Amino acid sequence: MHSQKFYRLIYALPIIFCLASCSLFGNKKNEAAKIIFSKPKNLKIKDQKLLVDPCLVKIPGGSYASGIQMSNAQKPQTRPIKKIQISEFYVNATLTTNLEYRTYVQTLQKAIDQPQDAKQPEKPTKKDTQKTTPTQNNTVEQKSKNQKKSPLKKDPKKTYEEALPDFTVWNNNFSSDYNDKGNRYFYAEQYSHYPVVGVSFVQATAYCTWKTTLYQATEEAFQAKKRKRTVSKEEIVTRKYALPTEIEWEYATAANDMDVGLPREKAKRIYPWDGKSFVIDRGPHLGIYKANFKKGPGNYGEIDAYPTAPVMKYPANDFGIYVGGNLREWTCDIYREDTLLDTNDLNPCRKDGTQDPAANYDPQNSLINDKVRVIKGASWRDSPYYLQMATRRYWKEDASSADIGFRCVMHF
Repeated sequence: MHSQKFYRLIYALPIIFCLASCSLFGNKKNEAAKIIFSKPKNLKIKDQKLLVDPCLVKIPGGSYASGIQMSNAQKPQTRPIKKIQISEFYVNATLTTNLEYRTYVQTLQKAIDQPQDAKQPEKPTKKDTQKTTPTQNNTVEQKSKNQKKSPLKKDPKKTYEEALPDFTVWNNNFSSDYNDKGNRYFYAEQYSHYPVVGVSFVQATAYCTWKTTLYQATEEAFQAKKRKRTVSKEEIVTRKYALPTEIEWEYATAANDMDVGLPREKAKRIYPWDGKSFVIDRGPHLGIYKANFKKGPGNYGEIDAYPTAPVMKYPANDFGIYVGGNLREWTCDIYREDTLLDTNDLNPCRKDGTQDPAANYDPQNSLINDKVRVIKGASWRDSPYYLQMATRRYWKEDASSADIGFRCVMHF
């Protein structure tokens, strides 16, 4: 009886968790994403019959001309343009919210109080000892030695502390009166649907690993209920959450001319929307900005206590992805200036310094090494120039900021 309740709880948790975090206050263009929430049958793929995170949006594969951006006197076009093929994948419609990351942190916090070895092995009886052969004794001794040599599991308290966002990131943007600002931003209920900040690449990757574990447990429970029997892990198709590659982020953001059905490789879209205007020029939202960015010196637009905005405040693109402004985003690529030239044209991702090793860069004069990652997009404190999808910058993978967030992808 208890096991049934446990499986029901595991099965329900991620769905409740995602439904709470992906609130429906978007625009009409996001019908493809919203329909996921309206019908339970849409929570699984019919051909594979696997559970799908309701916050994930399917991105069809296709060709894409990466590197297109506007030139100006201050920032000329220096990046090469290259046609690339991208396979189908799924991406979170929004940036990871405070609510989502808070759920992760609270789960780790609860693990601190749970006993690590709840069930101790039973001591062998005298009768069992007499039945043991010399060969078996040697095996037992060998196992005992191996157990002593095996590394200890990571301390749950340390794991929890390492997962916490850096609350001090706001101190770099506000006066000393805001020392508690980061803590309040993360824990206050009214900011649940704001994007989480103060999370490094390393922390974001650990979060993806946790979501993969949660998905795996949910899928096992789902399959067991469907088949009416216990399902082994070998029978479950493993699907991993990860940070997007630079090209996946750019491709999903472009959503090139999907409404008119033009071939995506012919599109010349520079921003996540058509045209070069940053303001909605028609309809009921006439005059409203399309993204959260810095409009000019001393002009951050309409903000409350924080310059960030709810993750679904601004219009979604044609894929139903909420991108453009708010925060810059982590990708899994190691940064190099000529990545497009070095990598291939099918699902490229720079995982190391191949063809451009870190030894080529002088650490005294350059920040480039194998510990810096590509960040994409514009944030609340960036100029409109960085709203162009092809712009790219880098950040240390173990550092965080008040203007960097992340979202997850999953490959099916």
